[in-house]
Amino acid sequence: MQESGLVLSQYEEINSLLYKPIIATQRIKYTCINVSTSHIVLGSTSGSLFLFTREPCTFQQVIPLSEGPVTHVQISPDEKTVALSTKRGSVCIVSLKPSAKLISISNEHLRETVTSLCWNSKSSEIYVGDNKGKISTIVLSIFTVNGMFQAPSCALMHLDSSIVQLDYNLHYLLVSTLTRCYVCDTSQEQFKQIGNKARDGVFGACFMKKSPIELEKNSSTDEDKNVRKVSLNSIIGPTDEESVLIYSARPGLRLWEVNLNGTVLKTHQFKDALAVPPSEIFKSSLIKSISTDVDNEQHDHIPQIINFSHLFVVSRRYLLSHTNNSLCIIDPTNAAVVLWTDKLDTIAMAQVVDDKIYLMNTNGTFQCLMLSSIDYLIIKLFETKLYHDCYNACMTFRSDLLKLIESNNSVMLEDFNDCSNELVTVLQPIISVIQSNYNTQPKRLNSGIVVVNSGHSIASRNNGRYEKDQDSSSDSEIVCRSVIKPMRKLENKNTDEMNIKGDLTELGEGFAELKMSKNGEDSMEINGGEEGSSIPRRKEIESATAGIQSDIQPLYTLISTLKSSMTLEDLEDTIFRIVKSIQEINFKYEDIVELKIFLYEVVRSIERLYFHALLENISPEVLMRREGSDNSYVVEEVLRAFVDLNGSDYSECTCGFPMFRGSSESKFGDIGQLLVKRFSEESEDNCVKLCKSVPYLWRNYLRICIDRGERIDHLLRLCLQTRDNTVLSIILPLVEDNSWDIVADCDDRMRTGRCISCGRDEGNHEERIDWSGVAHEILKREGIHATMKFLTDAEKKLPRIKLKESIFQSLICTKLLSRHGFEQVVEFNRSGEGGKEYSSICSKEARENLADALEKDLDRPVNNRVFGSGAHHWGMIYKTKSSVCPCCTLSLQTPVLLGNNGISIFPCGHAYHVNCLIQKKITKCYLHSLE
Repeated sequence: MQESGLVLSQYEEINSLLYKPIIATQRIKYTCINVSTSHIVLGSTSGSLFLFTREPCTFQQVIPLSEGPVTHVQISPDEKTVALSTKRGSVCIVSLKPSAKLISISNEHLRETVTSLCWNSKSSEIYVGDNKGKISTIVLSIFTVNGMFQAPSCALMHLDSSIVQLDYNLHYLLVSTLTRCYVCDTSQEQFKQIGNKARDGVFGACFMKKSPIELEKNSSTDEDKNVRKVSLNSIIGPTDEESVLIYSARPGLRLWEVNLNGTVLKTHQFKDALAVPPSEIFKSSLIKSISTDVDNEQHDHIPQIINFSHLFVVSRRYLLSHTNNSLCIIDPTNAAVVLWTDKLDTIAMAQVVDDKIYLMNTNGTFQCLMLSSIDYLIIKLFETKLYHDCYNACMTFRSDLLKLIESNNSVMLEDFNDCSNELVTVLQPIISVIQSNYNTQPKRLNSGIVVVNSGHSIASRNNGRYEKDQDSSSDSEIVCRSVIKPMRKLENKNTDEMNIKGDLTELGEGFAELKMSKNGEDSMEINGGEEGSSIPRRKEIESATAGIQSDIQPLYTLISTLKSSMTLEDLEDTIFRIVKSIQEINFKYEDIVELKIFLYEVVRSIERLYFHALLENISPEVLMRREGSDNSYVVEEVLRAFVDLNGSDYSECTCGFPMFRGSSESKFGDIGQLLVKRFSEESEDNCVKLCKSVPYLWRNYLRICIDRGERIDHLLRLCLQTRDNTVLSIILPLVEDNSWDIVADCDDRMRTGRCISCGRDEGNHEERIDWSGVAHEILKREGIHATMKFLTDAEKKLPRIKLKESIFQSLICTKLLSRHGFEQVVEFNRSGEGGKEYSSICSKEARENLADALEKDLDRPVNNRVFGSGAHHWGMIYKTKSSVCPCCTLSLQTPVLLGNNGISIFPCGHAYHVNCLIQKKITKCYLHSLE
C-alpha cells in the first residue's frame, strides 16, 4: 500500500462545550488554556480555574481562587496538580486530587509578567520564567501537597532577556529567551549556552525524541560497519541521552538541531519550503456552521510565517510552530515542511496533546485540530457516523485515496447521480480496503510479543499517539489509535442514520462497486468483477513466495556449518554471511505488502534457528578476551542472540526503570555467565544493561563484584526489582544501615503496585518480595548467624514485613543439629512437599509420643495422622520427592519400594527404603560404612 498524506482536520466542536459554565455571565472571560492527556483547564479573568475532561469534552468543576486574573496555567504530568500564574506575578499551586484546593503561593515574580511555566517529569518541581529573564523553581513535597508547609521557591537563573519558552526532558531544562537558548542539567546544577550567535525576537525551543528509523541510521555509517560493529547499546537499547534532541528556532525560518551537550549538530533551512500554497483544513459540516468567517478569496499566497515562535512536538515525530494566523508542521528528520496553513483566526495560544492541536483565539473562541493521515481521517469520520463528512473527505482527497488503495483501473468517481444505495453501503468497501492494510501489519508489543493480523481497525491504537510503523516499507506511514469501537454491522442503523436517506442522490456508483477480495489482500474487483488487472499481481506474489523459499534454503545449509571446532576467522566469516543473507532477503521483498506476514514469520524463524545454533556451538574460548586478536564482532553477535532468546519480554516504566517480569532461569546459562564475566572486566554500564535485560544474570554479576571487593549499593534498587530470592540473599546481607531506608521505600512501593524508581502506578499489586524465601536462601548459603543478623536488621527497618513460621522452625532445628555437630540446614517448607503422601513418615511409637507431648504443650487435641506412617525418622522432616535411596539409587517416592514399610532415616540424615534395608540386611547408614 502506498503512503497516505497528512491533513489537518476539524470535526470536534469544543467551543460551545467549553463556554457552557460561563454562558450565563458576561463578566467572566477565559484568558488561557492548558491541555493534558485527560484534562483541559482554562484560566479566567476572575482568577478561577475551569476544569474539563478532554475526551469527551465535558465540564467537571470550577476551582475558585482570588489571586487575580490568570495568565498561564500548566497541569503536572501526573495530573494531580495545577500551577498557574496571575497578572500581578504570583504563582499558585493547586492540588486536584483527592480534592481541589490551593496549597501554595509563590511571590518570587511579584510585579513581573510570568511568560512560561514548565513541570519536571516527576511532577515534583515547577519552573517559572518571566519577562525580565528570571527563572525560579518551586519544589513540591508530600508536606506541601498535604497543606502542612508552604512550597519553597528560589531563583534559579537570571538571564539577559525575556523568557520565551521552557521545556523539560529527563533531568534537563531547556530555556529559550529573546536572544539566546540554554540547556540546563538540573542534576549537576550546570547550564550551557546553545551556539554562539545571538538573536532578537520570539523564538522557541523544545526537546524531541529521535524516531526509531533515525536511531537505526545513526548507529552506523555504511552497510558493512552496520553488520560487523554492533554495540551493546544497539542490542539492549540506546541510552536516554542518545535518543533526545533539541530543536531551537533561528531567524530566517531556520532550526538548529542540538544534542544535550549544547553542541549544534546541523542547521535546517525552511524558507523555500514555505513558498507553496497553504493547505486547506478539512472541516466537518458541524464546524462550518459555527466557525467565524475567514477570508477565502483567491490571491497569490505569500508565506506569512516570518519566524518559528513557540515549538511543540505533535504526533511524536513532527514539530508545530504558529504565528498569529498560521500553523506550520515540520518534519525535522527529513528537514521538510509537511504542511502549513493560514486558514485560521488570530491565534493567542496553542497546546498540543499527541495528534490533537488546541487553539485559543484572541476573540476568545477555541478550536481543536487533528493531524492525521488521510486514511485515518476517513475511518474516523465513518466510525463516528459522520457519513456525509466521510463522503466529502473521500471526494476531497480522491486522488490520494486512489493511490492509497493501489487501484490500477480507474474507479468511476465522477458520476454520483444515479446511485440508489445507502451512503453507508457505498462507503463500506472503501473502509474495508483501508482497514485491511493495517490488519496485515505485524506489530511488536513492549513485552516482545509480535501481533500479526490482529483484526482491529486502523484506528485501533493506543492513547492517541502516532508511532512509526517499523514493519512498514514506507517511512511516512503512520499508525493511529483507537477512539471509537470496531466496525459496526451495517444492519444496526439507528434513527439518526436513517434520516439521511433524502440526500442519497449524491452518491457515486464507483464506491458501490469497490469490493475487497476475501483473502484480505489489497486486490479489488472493479466494475462488476473484471479480474484481468489482478492476474499479474497474483503472479508477482506467487513468484516472490517461491523466491523467498528458494533464498532461505542456502541459509539452512550455512547455519548447519556452525561448529564449536571452527577457528575465530571462519566463525566470524560464517556469521557475517548469515546476517548479510538475512538482511538481503528482508530488503529484497520488503515492498510486497501482501507477503509481509509471511516474510516476517520466515525470517524470524530462520533467525531464531541461527541464534540457537550459534549459542549451542560457540566455544567458551572464543568469548574470552584475547591479546592481539579482535573477537568483538563474534561476542556482540553472541550477545544479540542471547538477549533475543532471554530478554524479549523486557519493558520499562516511563521513567526508564525496568518493570518487574520475573527471574526465570536463562537459556544457555553458561553463555550468559561468560558474557557477564567478560563485560564486568570491560564496562560496568554494559554489564548492568545486560543484567537488566536478563535478570537471572544478577546472580553471577553480584558474586563477581563481591569477590573483587567492589561496592554494590548503587545496584540495590535494580536487584530489589527482580524479587529474586537468590539475588536478594546475596545483596541484602551486605546492605549498610543507611541503605535500609531505600529497601523500606521500595518495599512500600511494591505493596501499592508502584514503580520503585518514580512511584508511578504499574498496576502490579501481587508480586512482592518473599522475605521468608530470602531468609531461607541466606540460611542455606551463609549459615544461621548471617540469617539471624539479616532478620534482626529487617525487623528494625521493615516492621511491616511478614515472615512464615517455617523460617523460625528451620532456624531452631538447624541450631539444635549444629550443637550436636551436624551441620545441615533443615527446611520446613509447607508449600513444597508438605502435602505429599510421603513427605514426613513417622513410626507408630514416635507418632503416639509426639502427639501426647504436643497435646500437653498446646492444651488441645492433635491429629496424629499429620506425622505420616512408617519407620522412625528422628524428628526430622525429609524431602523424599527430591532425594534417592543410597542403596537402590531410586527415588524415595517409588511406590513399589515404599510398600507398607516406608522410609527410614538415620541420625546422619540419609534416608533409605525400609524394604531395601531389609533386603540388604543393613543396620547402619550404608554411606558411612564405606568410609
